[in-house]
Amino acid sequence: MEMLPKCKDILPWLNVLEDLIDPKVLEVPPWLLEPMFGPDRSRISFFEKVGKTMIELQTSESSAHTEIVVYGDLTYRARTTWMLQCLAERHRRQGQQEIVKLEEASSSLHLPSERK
Repeated sequence: MEMLPKCKDILPWLNVLEDLIDPKVLEVPPWLLEPMFGPDRSRISFFEKVGKTMIELQTSESSAHTEIVVYGDLTYRARTTWMLQCLAERHRRQGQQEIVKLEEASSSLHLPSERK
């Protein structure tokens, strides 16, 4: 059974019983958390206020992903989940483009091949 947030942690715009049931869960690689939520996850409160939701991050040692758990009214929860999915995809693509640029730059350097 899932652990529900403690009463003191529940934000004022949530209806305790209805909004904590059946949260939406997104899985993202840990490296995406900082681009999405800023250093020290400082932008989470912004997403919560704008989306009228509550967001928790759950990491497990055995998984290579971090779970973003979104609580709230069905409509707000769906909207916030969609927004976070779009943001994660944008940063994922941006990261891939940076890797391609780095590979192109390193190949243009014409470094001498390693001798064995």
